[in-house]
Amino acid sequence: MFPRLILESFVRQRRRKLLATLAILLGTTAVTAMIAIGTSVGDKMNRELAAYGANIVVYPAADTLDVQVGGINIRPATAGSYLQEADLTKIKKIFWRNNVTDISPELPLTVAVQTASTTQQVPATGYWFYHTMRSGNEAWTMGAPAMHPWWRLEGAWPSDLTAQKEVAVGSELARRLRIHVGDILQVQNQPVRISGIVSTSDATDRTLLVPLALAQQWLGRPGAVRRVYISALTKPEDALARKNPDKLSPKMRDRWYCSPYANSIAYQIEEILPNTRAEQIRRIAQGGRRVGAAASLREEVEASLSRLQVERIDLYQMHWPAEDGTPLESYWSTLLGLKAEGKIRAAALCNHNLAQLGAAEGVGHVDSLQPPFSAIRRTAAEEIAWCAGHSTGVIVYSPMQAGLLTGAFSAERVASLHEDDWRARNPEFQGERLARNLALADALRPVAEARGTSVAAVAVAWTIAWPGVTGAIVGARGPSQVDGWLPAATLELSSDELNQVAAAIASTGAGDGPVRPPT
Repeated sequence: MFPRLILESFVRQRRRKLLATLAILLGTTAVTAMIAIGTSVGDKMNRELAAYGANIVVYPAADTLDVQVGGINIRPATAGSYLQEADLTKIKKIFWRNNVTDISPELPLTVAVQTASTTQQVPATGYWFYHTMRSGNEAWTMGAPAMHPWWRLEGAWPSDLTAQKEVAVGSELARRLRIHVGDILQVQNQPVRISGIVSTSDATDRTLLVPLALAQQWLGRPGAVRRVYISALTKPEDALARKNPDKLSPKMRDRWYCSPYANSIAYQIEEILPNTRAEQIRRIAQGGRRVGAAASLREEVEASLSRLQVERIDLYQMHWPAEDGTPLESYWSTLLGLKAEGKIRAAALCNHNLAQLGAAEGVGHVDSLQPPFSAIRRTAAEEIAWCAGHSTGVIVYSPMQAGLLTGAFSAERVASLHEDDWRARNPEFQGERLARNLALADALRPVAEARGTSVAAVAVAWTIAWPGVTGAIVGARGPSQVDGWLPAATLELSSDELNQVAAAIASTGAGDGPVRPPT
């Protein structure tokens, strides 16, 4: 009877049932499309975050292992213990296995290289190159080339087959040994063919890159691995990501565990590989945090060198103090190390105060400082004086105070700023402070007219007049604005003109700090 009632219901109200069915289909289609879009965007963001190589390192828990990222040690080396290469397939069995895009084991060793006149001890590292890893019916190709996409190769990567006895050579080592692609080199009393020359812009340039199986053979440790780098698709850190999972409630722990954070993936790797440690490698400022970790800075420098296709960056600076807990002395030591290695010409700081400058100088010389400085924002005068006394260059930024000292700003223009423009929310562009700042710009006009130049040029030249200031970074939205302040490059304000500007600052009450350069 019940089936007959259902059938009659559809027959009698055919149009209504059809509309209901169509509504359900349309709703389902819309939901499916939104899920697909969300998944696609998430995947693209995850791949972008993983584009710079490894974000997890695994090493034996029993060892304070010599872990290196970008050519610098994360921890000191000991006699060491090893991981087993055969266990690495287990990594593709964790909850987030599909997010693991590359696995690159390494085995460092020292080998004897024979040349025509001498035998040298040379550092080498065993890698997978295009290794096929299998688990059940699934197979993946893993290795160092995918993990280090910025490495530049002349020739070809070695074969992972031990029988072929092929190696690649770091570019610096190749120059020192005067060897080329295709040459035969005697290593560990065995002839090996040079398949490629690799430029990495780090310590790898001074090593042999050897198939992992061959390195294990030379070291006499079959199946041994010293460290494993993993690249995984992850989501940016949030407050939950930084929690200790063992102190969370069961519900929150499940949420943490089932979120693709780098540290939750590392946690799962430790679960499936007993007696190991898995740690997140912080390379970028996730969630807006400013990262000062050595691994991060070095990865960023290596990536920049690769993208710019240069051997050295002229000026590299820490733009803000670190927010990831890295001490100033630590990140400054990293920059000094990059300078000593020739990867950067000058190491610098930006937006660091007097105490921080002194702490950095205690570790090694600060080549330059980049502070905000203008006739309105004058509080960096003390840091500039310190730099003048320590032979530290100074490149000031925002010398026209985001346009307030161009002579072209007005209260009406400020009122018309789009709500997305940060200046609309900045205190210098509001209320009494705005009135004082605009009054100062007007007061600079007589100086500009007397010199046949613009208010903007006078504002920039005033910052350059301070002893210790090397130059000024000036922004522009178009060519006409450049024409307005370009004369500042050759404009030297006289003592009387500096006095006029000082009087204008004092009379308008604009800004904070000293009103005149010291004489």
